[in-house]
Amino acid sequence: MSEARERKTIHGFLVGEMKGENAAQSPAYLYTTEKTTVHDDPLALDAFRLDTESAPMSYNNWADLDNALQTLTHVAGVFKKNSGTVPHIAVGVKHGSVCGAGVAAVVVGKDSAVQKMVAGDPLALMGGTVLMNFGLDEEGANILSGHLLAVGTKKRFFDCIAAPAVSLGAKRMLERKNGRCRLLTNAALEGAGAACLDATERFRYIRGGFLVQPNYTFLFDWRDPLLLSNDGPVMMGAEEDCFLAWAVGATSKSNTVTIVYRGRVLGNAVSQQSRVGAAELAVARARDAGHEKDLLGAVAYSDSFFPFPDGLTVLLEAGIKTVLATRGSMNDDAVLATAAKYGARFITLPDEYARGFYGH
Repeated sequence: MSEARERKTIHGFLVGEMKGENAAQSPAYLYTTEKTTVHDDPLALDAFRLDTESAPMSYNNWADLDNALQTLTHVAGVFKKNSGTVPHIAVGVKHGSVCGAGVAAVVVGKDSAVQKMVAGDPLALMGGTVLMNFGLDEEGANILSGHLLAVGTKKRFFDCIAAPAVSLGAKRMLERKNGRCRLLTNAALEGAGAACLDATERFRYIRGGFLVQPNYTFLFDWRDPLLLSNDGPVMMGAEEDCFLAWAVGATSKSNTVTIVYRGRVLGNAVSQQSRVGAAELAVARARDAGHEKDLLGAVAYSDSFFPFPDGLTVLLEAGIKTVLATRGSMNDDAVLATAAKYGARFITLPDEYARGFYGH
């Protein structure tokens, strides 16, 4: 047991000191609820092993990894719940929000999880955090560093990459000066191990105290008897895109609208003050990343109901034909009529049961 873990405070057992992201907020600290390195939760952050040549993790590095982990586990969880299997999953996070995510049957190459994740928003991914439920080798590292690279840019760099394992060749391809590409490994992430949801209470500091609530462990269920569709069963092949859109959007900061096409996120608009603003931003981000044509076959998810038809209209006019949301607005009838007008499939669960305001 390290000396640090003997230091018990009101926060827990100290794992280590680190740099705060801002000079005025240093030093920062990582604590664990466990006194020993043997943790009840195999995906607890202190169970991740930092490469010996990597720079120390900062406060924001740990925070981004935690956000990516919440999304990855929900992607894995919703696929396991609905199909019994967990695909290869890659999630990219920048400043606390998912900027790319991909699911696939193959690890690398064309239409792989890594390639789909990078394609979501190649520009935003620069300097971000990447988490995956499969080992990273040289081919995967090459996709991370070079796929859809901006003109004039030699290499895409990252602040943090976490995977069940990272090959020596991948490590050399991704390394940055002074070890600033932090590489972490945790074998428990492998495959279906990523479906391990965090069930511990979540709390946040507020002035003079803190707030506590149960963790977000809800999983969208395609067979839920409360699920309604305005046009019968969802078209073949759209289910998996609904699963990914839901998992990304429900673990992002509300209000959120997420757009997915063939296993990759096209646009993730987070933390917007209005639902229509989230819809507009999601479409704009998809278009800015070059996904205009893909919108025609995409699925959109809204982490709560549409209070007015305007937000849904934005998505449908962009060409999206399948929308997953909740219901419970006073204007549900008008929203439903809008979906019918555009010939779109509108799938809903009750808002009081399935709202996705996890990251308020």
